[in-house]
Amino acid sequence: MVLESAAQLSAQIAGGYRSVATQWTDTRASADRAVVQVNAAATQIAELNAEIRNALAAGRSANELIDRRDSLVQVTARLVGARGTLESDGTMTVRVDGNALVSGSESRSLTLDGPVSMDENGTLTVSWSGASDFPVAVDGGELGGMLSVLAPADDGGTLAGIARSYNAVATALADMVNAQHRLGATASGQPGGDFFTVSETGPAALGLQVAVHDASDLALAAPGAGPLDAGNANAISEIGRRALSPDAIWTEAVGALAVGTAGDIQRAELSDAAAITATTAQRSVAAVDGDEETIDLLTFQSAYQAAARVLTAIDESLDVLINRTGIVGR
Repeated sequence: MVLESAAQLSAQIAGGYRSVATQWTDTRASADRAVVQVNAAATQIAELNAEIRNALAAGRSANELIDRRDSLVQVTARLVGARGTLESDGTMTVRVDGNALVSGSESRSLTLDGPVSMDENGTLTVSWSGASDFPVAVDGGELGGMLSVLAPADDGGTLAGIARSYNAVATALADMVNAQHRLGATASGQPGGDFFTVSETGPAALGLQVAVHDASDLALAAPGAGPLDAGNANAISEIGRRALSPDAIWTEAVGALAVGTAGDIQRAELSDAAAITATTAQRSVAAVDGDEETIDLLTFQSAYQAAARVLTAIDESLDVLINRTGIVGR
């Protein structure tokens, strides 16, 4: 039972680490997709800017084009925290980190560089395409949130921090249990050896294995106390109460994650409320123009009446030609 439980524990630690690594990879892919979406939206905004500028210069209505552009600007704001500024010629300049992503009919693109797996060293960076030495500080939007989650553990990255906790638990578990297990004796009186082994390469959470394969090799007794003694087993069972034990490390990690998650949830709720308020305010000033719609309605009505009169005149002419021709002079 001891050996089976130890094997299950090592498997759970490894499984937890793999789950975090998979989540990191999935989030990295989502960050790549966000950059692609921003670049596509920037290109479309630039094209709409050109169409809107031309339409306004020609005196045509550009309301539908403006609505489409505003929707795309909202996408960039949601993804990277972009800010839009309306220019005098009707175009909109979209800025990220103070630099123009879209200016008039011209657009730039972003690129995401850095590690593609959690075990690689390095930090993900966003920069302007063609200018890798000119980074872009993306602190807002969904991409900013993903970058903070994907950051290294030393920079406060959530996923890397959890992975580090798994490694710390595996290392502490192996070191403390092995140290105490060596102080005991087996039923045959032989001194105990290592209970766990940890691979020297790769993450400790994935390299944790049970070194003892037979119950006869368990050093449960205190030295010289006899084969039925369980003094060393009791000492091993008390490891969880020591300072810097695996239990203490994991408890601290779970507590820190809970506090951080609660703060993130609160900030997300405040952001959602602010977004709803901003959207409501925008709609209140971007509603349908009653005067413009009335003028269009009168224009269409007049055109319909004129067309009806033309048809009436044609009908009367045909009536005269059909029913009156050849009757004159009788």
